[in-house]
Amino acid sequence: VSGNYALTAKFEKDNVTPPVETKDVTSIDKPEKVTVEEGTTFEDLKKDLPKIVTVHFGEGEKAETADVEVTWEKGEYKGEAEKTYTLSGTLGKLPENVTNTKNLKAEIKVEVTKKEYTITVSVNDSKMGTVKLNPEKDSYKEGDVVTATAAAKEGYKFVNWTVDGKAVSDKAEFTFKVDRTLTLKANFEKAAENPNQED
Repeated sequence: VSGNYALTAKFEKDNVTPPVETKDVTSIDKPEKVTVEEGTTFEDLKKDLPKIVTVHFGEGEKAETADVEVTWEKGEYKGEAEKTYTLSGTLGKLPENVTNTKNLKAEIKVEVTKKEYTITVSVNDSKMGTVKLNPEKDSYKEGDVVTATAAAKEGYKFVNWTVDGKAVSDKAEFTFKVDRTLTLKANFEKAAENPNQED
C-alpha cells in the first residue's frame, strides 16, 4: 500500500438509556372484614368484596403506594354459619416498573353469621288481652328459642296462636325455634258467663 492516507477515528456518544429502577411490592393493605349471612354463595359474596386494594412498593424514602385491582379466589369458602374465612386475592396490573417478585397476595376476612329474622306479635283485639315476646329483640338469629306469652284480660279468654290464619298452638305460653320471619297473632274471645268455666 503506497501513498499517504489520513485516518480519522470518529466516536459517537452512545445513546444508552440508563437502566430503569424497578420497585418490588412490599405489602398489601388488608381491607376491612366483610360480614354476610349463611348460605351466601361466592358469586353473591364477590359483590360485597372490594375490587381494589392498596399496594405498597419500594423502600425507605422511595416507598410509594398505588390502588391495584384484585381478583378474589374462592378457596375454602362455603358460606357456613358462624365461621370466618380468609380469602386470598391475586393482584391485577401493577404500575409501570413495579414487580411482585415475592408473589404477595391480598387477604380479606369474611365472617358468616346466622340468618336473621323478625318476629312480630299481635292480638285480634287489644281490649281482650295482651302479648309479649321473651326475649324481645329487633331481630333473631336462626335457631334462637323464643317464648310468646298471651294474657287475657278480665272477662276474656285465650283461644290460640295463629300464623297466616293457621293455628300453631292453643297454649298461652308458646315456645318455638326461629326459622323464618313471621307474625304471631294471639286470638282471644269473650269468656263464658259460667263461673266454673276453665281458663
